[in-house]
Amino acid sequence: MAVRIVIYERDCGFRKALSSQIAVTAGYVLLGAFSDTIELENQLRGLNPQVILLDIELSMELGKTANGQLHREFPEVDVLLLTSDDLDERVMEGICAGASGYLLKKIPPDRILRAICEIYDRSQ
Repeated sequence: MAVRIVIYERDCGFRKALSSQIAVTAGYVLLGAFSDTIELENQLRGLNPQVILLDIELSMELGKTANGQLHREFPEVDVLLLTSDDLDERVMEGICAGASGYLLKKIPPDRILRAICEIYDRSQ
């Protein structure tokens, strides 16, 4: 069964590259890729993802409790934060608020896909 994924990422180039990699890799289904979180709740209800890749910058725009709200409203969905800096204090805040983990944007796409699979398998 394929892992259903939604991406929320501000960086257009990174979002497109990651979307392309997911789209051509067996075992993964890209349900949507968005540059903002304006319609996040409606999109998640309509798309029913299993994993959300969430740009940490967009997470902060949602508010400090965004991950906690996502975790409460969509407890079956794993949230992986995407960040450019693993020393970012927001990473730990996000994990404490309910994110399943974080990924550095600079790691190769195949490692991102492996991490998605590991997080998904762990939650099953």
